Amino acid sequence: IYDSLEHAEDDMRRRLLQEARVEAQRLAQAIESALASDGDLLDAAERGALDQARARVAAEVAGEDREAINAAAQALEE
Repeated sequence: IYDSLEHAEDDMRRRLLQEARVEAQRLAQAIESALASDGDLLDAAERGALDQARARVAAEVAGEDREAINAAAQALEE
């Protein structure tokens, strides 16, 4: 029973991590699509900020820290 509980916690952590990755990637792709169609409406500073936020999301998604992924996605959303 203890082994199954331990594995359940690990499984839940992995699932939450994967869900955070998928959501962050979905958001980054949505921003990329919006930039492709309307990116010329932004000034250089706005575009630079979005590009930096997208790069941060990409870097965090490659890691294992769910909170960092969520924070990067939140920053991109703002």
